Amino acid sequence: VNTRLQVEHPITEAITGLDLVEIQIKVASGISLKQQSAITSAGHAIECRIYAEDPTNNFAPAVGKILDWKPVNMDSIRYDSGITSGSDISIYYDPMVAKITAFGKNRDEAIMKMTRALQHNVTIGIRTNTNFLLQVLENPTFLSGHYQTNLIGTQLLADTRAAFDALPLQGLCDMATVAVMFDWHLRNVQRHLWRNIPSGFRNVQYRDQHVTVSYLDEPITIAYRVLQEKPVPTFTVTIDGKHTTEATLCMTSEARHTPGVSTALSCIVNKLRREYRCCFDQAKSKIHVHTHAFGVRTFVKAPRLRRPQAAQKLQGALYKAEMAGKIVKICVAAGDAVKKGDTLLVMESMKMETKISCFADATVSEVYITEGTVVQEGQNMLL
Repeated sequence: VNTRLQVEHPITEAITGLDLVEIQIKVASGISLKQQSAITSAGHAIECRIYAEDPTNNFAPAVGKILDWKPVNMDSIRYDSGITSGSDISIYYDPMVAKITAFGKNRDEAIMKMTRALQHNVTIGIRTNTNFLLQVLENPTFLSGHYQTNLIGTQLLADTRAAFDALPLQGLCDMATVAVMFDWHLRNVQRHLWRNIPSGFRNVQYRDQHVTVSYLDEPITIAYRVLQEKPVPTFTVTIDGKHTTEATLCMTSEARHTPGVSTALSCIVNKLRREYRCCFDQAKSKIHVHTHAFGVRTFVKAPRLRRPQAAQKLQGALYKAEMAGKIVKICVAAGDAVKKGDTLLVMESMKMETKISCFADATVSEVYITEGTVVQEGQNMLL
């Protein structure tokens, strides 16, 4: 008996109503099975695999801790996963973290249910391919049913994936507003002194409070004023001195101060009410915001007091790790002359080896890592 189940076996189970694991046990026990002619199928099922990877960076593996995992509770949606909130996604295993199977009366209904499931599924803390899966489900060629295996290579290229993943300006303003309101609320409820003084009190009342966050390394300056704290906090918010709106923060679950534990919010921004989930990372420097309209977005808080940094005297091309992984082989040493296309090092992550090649003729100045080193995304490797 071949006891191996295919990754797609939930599709068979959804359209036939059979339990393939149960059938395997019956076969092993010598129990007779149904005749093939007695097995019927009905409806349509589709399966999407959620991977810890970055489609905008050539599907590079993404590692880290899953801060918040909330599967959607919908009819005809099945989850197969082995993760929970707090699970670590390491470089040593396959990047697939979950499978979602949607069943419908026909293909269009199955796609519609899968789209809704992916939009409402919450995976905070690591990069996933969720937005890319949604992009595939919305692709006209895919929807037509007349597509080939080169669909990604011809219609969903890197620039197309990046454009789909990009936030529209209004969406960016809305989610940045929610991030700042969430941060304000947590700081406000933790106040122990002068709680009778309004938040952000100033002698010059027309001066707003200011905070700077960054999104994809681009700074966003946010000026806000608390109009009222009770019964629900209400703000005026101005983004980059241009986009002003009124926003209301309604808590739908108790605000959590623990990093990695999310809070459910219902916020009205630009007169549009949406449900959000927000949480901090372990260092409380990043605010993760999820809503079904835009997925998960991460905003990095700028430190209130800037620390002086030692000047770095780096010249030439600095090679940084584009993903976390283990250095398998270093092919060069300091002082070596290399040509464009030469392999500098080989790294391994999630069962895949990647060669880092030189993009121009040069001389190696410094090697910052050794073979066997586990590097993190953004870590310096070569100069």
